[in-house]
Amino acid sequence: MNPALIHARILTAPRLKYHDTGSVKSFQPREGQWNMKNKKMVNGGTVNSWTCINFAPKVSTGVVLRFCNALAQMCCDSGMEFNPKPILELCNVHPEQVDTALKALHNKAKTFLKPYNRKFDLLIVVLPDKNGFLYGTDLFE
Repeated sequence: MNPALIHARILTAPRLKYHDTGSVKSFQPREGQWNMKNKKMVNGGTVNSWTCINFAPKVSTGVVLRFCNALAQMCCDSGMEFNPKPILELCNVHPEQVDTALKALHNKAKTFLKPYNRKFDLLIVVLPDKNGFLYGTDLFE
């Protein structure tokens, strides 16, 4: 069987506009990537309720916490509102307990946020490695 031939074109990436207070006002991304260091978003998003789950036994809690703190700081520096404190403590879970741990975390977050009439904004997930059985699988099929 031969692959189907279709007519297609590659679209030019849109020009990015940054906040006027920065040294760079706009930028044309190349190859699907760009650097936000020392740049501010025009309309940064908000992350109020978040937490992190670590499925990588070789990655220490301290390393994960430093990463989360650096991420929150970078988001704030870029013009987002990012609550520096997670709503639930970081949890370390064995990689073979993914399904159970994610469902439990989801229920815990819903219970915690319900009285505030808020929704969960962000879950940071640390995977053991990019070639493992967790990477690229759909756990909620």
